[in-house]
Amino acid sequence: MKLELTRHIFIIALVATLSTALFGCVGMMGKPTADYIEPTTGMEFVFIKGGTFQMGDASDGQPRETPVHSVTLKDFATGMYEVTFDQYDKFCKATGREKSSDLNWGRGNRPAIYVSWEDAQAFAEWMSTETGLNFSLPSESQWEYFARAGTTSRYWTGGSLEKNKANCRECGSKWDNRMTAPVGSFRPNQWGLYDTAGNVAEWTLDDWHQGYEGAPTDGSAWLGSGADEKIYRGGSWEYSIKELSSATRDWSSKSSRFNMVGFRLILNDFVLQKKNK
Repeated sequence: MKLELTRHIFIIALVATLSTALFGCVGMMGKPTADYIEPTTGMEFVFIKGGTFQMGDASDGQPRETPVHSVTLKDFATGMYEVTFDQYDKFCKATGREKSSDLNWGRGNRPAIYVSWEDAQAFAEWMSTETGLNFSLPSESQWEYFARAGTTSRYWTGGSLEKNKANCRECGSKWDNRMTAPVGSFRPNQWGLYDTAGNVAEWTLDDWHQGYEGAPTDGSAWLGSGADEKIYRGGSWEYSIKELSSATRDWSSKSSRFNMVGFRLILNDFVLQKKNK
């Protein structure tokens, strides 16, 4: 009996160790725990421990993803999910703004689409006014940092993206190249964030630049170009798997609205109990 109990304890400890090694702070089963829930919208935020990472990718043959450079970021929190229609519609109702189209795909917990950079910026400002906290779109370096989740590989899953692990043109999901999926339909990355590859691409604060020569190294947004274009990241339901890499960059006018671009928010200057990610 004593031997069997010892073996049982050893197996539990081994499973826990493997879970931590494979998924970081995200357990093998169940949903990650939010570090903060914003009461107005119910938006869930995850604490992201700051650190230094290598931003960009020289192996893809895309000049706009180079030069690879070191960026050091402070702690921040980010939305566990992309902003949903439920959350965005509350903003529209409160401000008298016309709701964006869902193309009859469904609203609720699907990511908000047909939201321009200007719309997303207005949403962040409304959230800040309503709560007294500092919400914003992520800088491009913040976005890549949390999307990589401590990895240096092409995808947060490694050198390849396994089938049915995201929503894209050829990802193997039932939503592929058809429509958005409800947020949280796939496994989160190692830091407990969902849909950082595929589903909808996500606006960032940064102005469009053709490469990283002269880019900030402190995690701040790269502004001041005078250009009308803003950057969005992460790929979408209509992108190929290749275009879902953590380093992929795209851009468009800040007034443009698409059925494959949404956003998630950053919560800045918010003191949370520090967690080792």
